[in-house]
Amino acid sequence: MFNSSSLFRLVPGVLFTLLASGCSTTPPTSNPPTPSMPTDPGNVGATGPKMLNVTPLTTLADNDGSAQAEGGIFTNAYTRVLIFSSVADELSSKTPGEIAILPYKSRSAFARYLVGEKYDMNLSVRMKIGAFEATAPLVTLSHQSNSNGEQWSRTISQRLGNFPLFLVKADGEASIPTFNIKVAGSKAYSSNMVGKSLDLLVAGLKEVAPEAGVLSSLTAESAKNRSKAIDTAIGQLFSNGMSEEHTVHRDFLKWNRAGGIVVSLQLPATESSSWEKQLTHVGSWTITFESPRPSIFSDWKICPANPAIRCAPTRAAALAALRQEVSARQVLNYSLLAENRELATMENLVTRNSWYVTAAGAYSGDAVKDAAVADRVCTEIQNIVIKLGLNHDDADIVTWAFISGMPAPPKIHNKAFRAARPDGQPTSCKRALQAVTGR
Repeated sequence: MFNSSSLFRLVPGVLFTLLASGCSTTPPTSNPPTPSMPTDPGNVGATGPKMLNVTPLTTLADNDGSAQAEGGIFTNAYTRVLIFSSVADELSSKTPGEIAILPYKSRSAFARYLVGEKYDMNLSVRMKIGAFEATAPLVTLSHQSNSNGEQWSRTISQRLGNFPLFLVKADGEASIPTFNIKVAGSKAYSSNMVGKSLDLLVAGLKEVAPEAGVLSSLTAESAKNRSKAIDTAIGQLFSNGMSEEHTVHRDFLKWNRAGGIVVSLQLPATESSSWEKQLTHVGSWTITFESPRPSIFSDWKICPANPAIRCAPTRAAALAALRQEVSARQVLNYSLLAENRELATMENLVTRNSWYVTAAGAYSGDAVKDAAVADRVCTEIQNIVIKLGLNHDDADIVTWAFISGMPAPPKIHNKAFRAARPDGQPTSCKRALQAVTGR
């Protein structure tokens, strides 16, 4: 019996190559010059020794620096990673003759039956900043060609900003972010090639572990696990192939609004080309940070004053603006989880504790005794907020919300929350009220 495997062994090498690629790929409308790549690092050009580019697909630039540094405003404030692409703007500025097309080129049915092909390429960035970890695919290209047909999947991230807020602590824990920027590619050939594209794997992980709005002790571990799962998927998909990686340690103090880490991507003009041949510019991605905000309970940020985009010039001004509009119920209902939100509201995180229930029955109407009970309650509330990974300003806001927004316990003295301690210092309740209300 003459089966397909016998035929596969009989195909001469030249014919196999032609069948694997189907037919010649249409050349791009514009072919930029191939970068000069020396075969000998010691080659000498007209102006001296040539430089050997060992990462021809990626170019890295750092646009942050001490001269324009504004990063001191991040201390004890929240920020999130922002990633935005130049691809759309660059394409819109080009004429049709200046744009090379990566074609959707089908192979013949016979070629697909004889041998399967799979082409994958991914550009991603892995971020680690204190307790925050995330991996973001920026470009994912996949082409699967086999007896079942042709399937292409191409995903480009144009702008990413749905990362959780995280606290840049005053103790410096999150002051040195680390970015690993990696491009990986593989080309595989098999008689029955079947696989899953990376973008589908990432979409599935987002369904299992959606992003929370704020990184806290409740979500740090799940965010880390999802990042590791994406890394594992990338590693498995590109276990055989090519990869280039850049590692950058960032310093918040050098941040400036027009800066950021910029990675540019160049790719071969056809899927069948060698990785370093006919390189064509795809676009660039800038990785930076959002202007910091002093509280998670408002989007007022510290940036050049502009009420239209809710920017205040200083931390104190941003806090004053948010205190004018924040409500106790809004704070109590704020949830730190993306799912099962009712389990992680500020109200539930406090009231489910036994000490809170016990304290509610301990008030007696005596100003001194009730002030001591209230002081312990307010102190415990603030401890919970700090242990969640939030700052002291938000601890004060949550304490104020419980005093102002929750029903008063029975028998509590009306001055319990504003009384001083026996040593004359304000209780934690009174201090929080003064911080939020100014009185």
